Amino acid sequence: MSVTPDRTFAEVLKQTVKRILDYWTQITVTFGLLATGLGFVTLYLYTRTIGRIDLFMPSIDVKSALLVWVVLVLLLMLSYLFILGGTTWMFGCSVLLFSNLKDNQPRVLFYLTVLTVVGFSAFIWATFFPPIPLGAWETFIALLLIVFVVCWLMYAVTPFKRIVRKSTLVQARLDRARLKRLEASKQAKKKRLSTHKATRPPKAWMKKWHALVHECGKKTASARRCIKEKWQRLLSWIQARKEFGLVTVLSLSIFLTVIFAAFPILLTIRSHMERETPDTVPYVAGLSWMTLIFTLLPVIVFYCFKGDIYRRTFNSLVAMVFAFCAFTLLSPGSLSQITYIAAGGLSVRQQTVERYALPDDIKLQDLDATMWKTRQRDSQKIEIEAFQLYSFGDVLLLCPKDMLSLELKELKSYSKFCVSTLNSKVARKPRLPIFARKPQEEWSCRVPSWQIHAGRWLAWEALIPSVHRSASGEKRG
Repeated sequence: MSVTPDRTFAEVLKQTVKRILDYWTQITVTFGLLATGLGFVTLYLYTRTIGRIDLFMPSIDVKSALLVWVVLVLLLMLSYLFILGGTTWMFGCSVLLFSNLKDNQPRVLFYLTVLTVVGFSAFIWATFFPPIPLGAWETFIALLLIVFVVCWLMYAVTPFKRIVRKSTLVQARLDRARLKRLEASKQAKKKRLSTHKATRPPKAWMKKWHALVHECGKKTASARRCIKEKWQRLLSWIQARKEFGLVTVLSLSIFLTVIFAAFPILLTIRSHMERETPDTVPYVAGLSWMTLIFTLLPVIVFYCFKGDIYRRTFNSLVAMVFAFCAFTLLSPGSLSQITYIAAGGLSVRQQTVERYALPDDIKLQDLDATMWKTRQRDSQKIEIEAFQLYSFGDVLLLCPKDMLSLELKELKSYSKFCVSTLNSKVARKPRLPIFARKPQEEWSCRVPSWQIHAGRWLAWEALIPSVHRSASGEKRG
């Protein structure tokens, strides 16, 4: 059976571009439908997260705003994918330590997956179910000891020892072949240089120099022989312990993979949107453990599937997207977090309190004066102090400023107190300047500092000629 040669990068690029051009219409239509569906789903999730699904249908008519919304949501998804890929990258580095064993990659992958899963389980146990409260450094040292002990136990008890020994032997054979090639290239280079050089009779000082070097070599022969023997003994000692060095490096790599698992665990904890109950800790712990298992999936697919490097890379990318989709399905609050951050980036949601003049259909008795800081204007319009929780197209949702301190999972319970209106009917008022209050006795003899600075720049004293003030602000009469 003939073996298919690996494709080159130029061939893969040419074939990919040709396929894209052949199916350009289908690709654009598919991506357009996917982007539109993603925009609708994420916008619905945000309105559902804040507890105001009634605002979703009036908002989907604005196609241009929806396009910008989809772009920002995709960028945030890529950032989440990059954070989840930290453990994937470190696990791939661990498997690369045995890259010289092409035929034993599935067995290597099995043992390293077991080691990594044990490390993940220890991290989950130390994070959610510690027998005693542990600090950061205590947890770090405990995980390091657990990973090292498990790696050495697997090396000592299981057939993993044969794989380590075979890897060191193959690597030593490859190193010897590389040294032979280097020596052969050096000899060929010397031969080429010697053939190009013109033979000249040696000079008298060159003969004396060679004789001196020869005599010194005879005197130092025993010392050089002793140093060479010690060096060979050191090399043999190192080569006999290459297996221990490989297991040590593998333990460090697995430990770094376990440490990188802190980022997916934090994402999982933040994406929990329900109220805390006695069952919350086991549920979040199991969800975090499943998320960490899914982060190993791209590396497993890359080394288990057959084909050239480009096909396996494509399969691993598909597996990474699948792992992210599984993470969002297992933890629905992750998409809520993404949409909440995207809403803040596009000013759909704001964190500052402003003054708004409401339309005429909202009366003064409809609002609580303490909550909204209401004022009645001459035009019979109500002015309030609020912040914008949702603004998409012409839809506007205003909430009292006391809700700024609420967390995302608490907004659903309090958004019913917000006022839903239209951007076209609401007038945004400029902010009023706020000055620090001073005791009453100071007002009788001094003026505010802002008036002093205003007097220096705007000739404030010229406006009131009968009253003169010093530089410190005291009245002089």
